[in-house]
Amino acid sequence: MVSQANYKNNLMDTKPTNGLSTKVIPNLMPGQLEPFNGDTFATEEVLKIKKIYVIDKVIETGTCLGGTTVWFIQNFDFVCSIESNPSFQEIAIERCAEAHLSFEKKVVLFRLGDSGKILGDVISTTKAGDDTLFFLDAHWGPSCPLLEELAAIADAKLRPLIMIHDVYVPGKDFQYDTYNGQRFDYEWVKDSLDKIYGEEEYVVRYNTEASGARVGIMFVIPLN
Repeated sequence: MVSQANYKNNLMDTKPTNGLSTKVIPNLMPGQLEPFNGDTFATEEVLKIKKIYVIDKVIETGTCLGGTTVWFIQNFDFVCSIESNPSFQEIAIERCAEAHLSFEKKVVLFRLGDSGKILGDVISTTKAGDDTLFFLDAHWGPSCPLLEELAAIADAKLRPLIMIHDVYVPGKDFQYDTYNGQRFDYEWVKDSLDKIYGEEEYVVRYNTEASGARVGIMFVIPLN
């Protein structure tokens, strides 16, 4: 991966051929224009979760170039996505516009800012509830708002289903992130999750298969 500060030096030579954008797309990471970085197992799992838990609202942190956001728009009725980089958000909005035109009755919102600081306001203004899927994927670049995002969910007194991208999956060779030497794993976020759900009142599950960029994913599911 390249840092956000240097992304302009890593532009693709050509515009994308999928017709979703007229802009030159920065080359940031594998599978960047596909949902969950090209992970078809992840899309299947999220659709199962949607059906089982009757979820049709998504709050995404880390829009990036909109690869996953487009898919959320195609499959959920309400999508709100947060991005801190205005250049990335501009590209994502353009890429998402065509998907939204195909589903005009759906609600699609974009917020610009640090998700760790504005997620609480987003939760309030969108009236997010326990039936909202939170997809936390903003931890790329010079900062990592993940713990702040979880704190915002706890402060809102929600007990939703949470999906965290780029985590360490025990026993698997999937890709995962680190921040200041801290591995993204359950032990790191346990205290934050306990504040949201209460100790032993939730289960943590991981993806057992992966495709595309082969990234680890954590699903946090309340028990009641």
